[in-house]
Amino acid sequence: MAAAVETMMYVGDVPWHGEGVYVGDQDVHSKQALEASGLEWEVEKRIMYAHTEPGEEAIQIPDQRAVVRPMDNSVLGVVGKNYNLLQNTEAFEFMDSLVDEGLMRYHTAGSLRGGKKIWVLGKIGQFEALPGDLVDKYILLYNSHDGSGALRCLPTTVRVVCANTVAVALNKGRGQGISVRHTRNMRNRMEEARNIFGLANQQLDNVVDFSKALAQKQMTNDQWDTFANTLIPDPKEGNKKRAENAREKLQNLYLMGRGQELPGVRFTGWAAYNAVTEYVNYYRSSKGGQGNRFESALFGSGSNLVRKAETTLNDMLLAA
Repeated sequence: MAAAVETMMYVGDVPWHGEGVYVGDQDVHSKQALEASGLEWEVEKRIMYAHTEPGEEAIQIPDQRAVVRPMDNSVLGVVGKNYNLLQNTEAFEFMDSLVDEGLMRYHTAGSLRGGKKIWVLGKIGQFEALPGDLVDKYILLYNSHDGSGALRCLPTTVRVVCANTVAVALNKGRGQGISVRHTRNMRNRMEEARNIFGLANQQLDNVVDFSKALAQKQMTNDQWDTFANTLIPDPKEGNKKRAENAREKLQNLYLMGRGQELPGVRFTGWAAYNAVTEYVNYYRSSKGGQGNRFESALFGSGSNLVRKAETTLNDMLLAA
């Protein structure tokens, strides 16, 4: 497995990662998905102790607990004593309701960073930005077992020809989706999170319009230079070589990236947008390799760069 990816399953073509357990092209239910993705394990809270002095008897830490995976006794994180754990089976239960209604099919699921993070990705549709240029629509469920964040549900898109995963912003400038805190009322809020399907489809309708509009807009060389320099400006001080190299890589992807040879794509705003998403998904520096790059593309600095590209292209080509 690539760095940071512990276990993984996928149906059909994997969107961002070339490895994992292939379970075929047909719809699967959570039981098969859990088993194939290696997510059948549970987590539990355990009392923590500390030594105040060498050789002294350990004392209990009253307000904190260790999150442990009994399967291998690995410690995944430290949380407050009232923190409520969400088991992997419960995360899948949310998605199963959509599968049962024929609204979604499981696509990938897996574990990152030794079980500290898990994700479930479900496909809910598809559209064409241009004839023959398919983009898949997904819902991503992302949970932390290390206490670092809430359960997140958000819509994403994956361009089929180059497997670029992009977070869709539900709110202006943010791709955070619905967050469910690990509290006593979390199970009730999981019911509310089912609204993500309706919200996802609403927002994905905007993505369809945005993508098709970019595909109809040609970019001049000057516009490309402005776009690239806006996205990756030279630093105010120090060596500019890193920024220059990044812009050169971006330009190479704009001209010769995956999918740019499709009819009608090259030299359009859609080509520029996909150069950025391919850069974020596969080439932008990220400690920890593909697993961390996956997180960055959806929640971190990679996602911020894509949001910046969207705003710049909208202002430059669509709002003009």
